[in-house]
Amino acid sequence: MIINTEIVDAYLNGEDMNKYSSLFIYRQADRSIFQEPEKDKAEIVSKIKDEIINHICDFIPCNKRIWDTLFKDWQNDLDNIVLDLVVGCKEPNDAFVLKDQYGRHHMIFDLLCWEK
Repeated sequence: MIINTEIVDAYLNGEDMNKYSSLFIYRQADRSIFQEPEKDKAEIVSKIKDEIINHICDFIPCNKRIWDTLFKDWQNDLDNIVLDLVVGCKEPNDAFVLKDQYGRHHMIFDLLCWEK
């Protein structure tokens, strides 16, 4: 799995998050789901980020036998999926999936929504 932390890292570094507001992640249909994230949550967001990365790096499904049966090539499929760790999505957009303009699947986790 490809883990993209660019947006959450920018948040943790105190950068202006508005520069990301036009990305496809924040566009759903014809509306924006971007909102300026709270600035005082860096410590908890950093902990959530680390916890997710620790679990994702060694991901093995609990029901691996079923995954092996249903999804013959699931391990290779995961190699092409992007996990975007972000902040700035309006609730209830804590986790969702999108395709980018190249057809690649993205799982988007908004860590500020997870904080609550």
